[in-house]
Amino acid sequence: MNNFSILKDQKILFPILFLIFSNVFFYIISGDNLELEFAQKVFFFETVLTIFLLLISAFYAKKTDQLGFIFLVTFTIKNILVYLFYSLTITEQTKTISNKLYFTIIFLSFMCLDAYFTAVLLQKNSKK
Repeated sequence: MNNFSILKDQKILFPILFLIFSNVFFYIISGDNLELEFAQKVFFFETVLTIFLLLISAFYAKKTDQLGFIFLVTFTIKNILVYLFYSLTITEQTKTISNKLYFTIIFLSFMCLDAYFTAVLLQKNSKK
């Protein structure tokens, strides 16, 4: 469990809590709206994968100096899974410009968040 002590850092903990509360909020407001329901599914899937990516990175942060390489591999796998999820859940009813825009905004936001998490972990490792 010592490997995950870095998750107690406020720079890591607050964004994770924000993601969890955002998912709850998204679930509450989506209701029967098909477009928001699709965006909520994408947001939830991205959140789960981002937290999984963070846990893998935190686990290997203290064990190896190849954290950047591990991030690239897991980030690539994550993006493949997101693409597969998107292609499997999109239907003619949900294939709208607004849903494509929701997906793009969510995807880019989580891409930046993943890079932020990795930068924090790399900073922690370089200080030691």
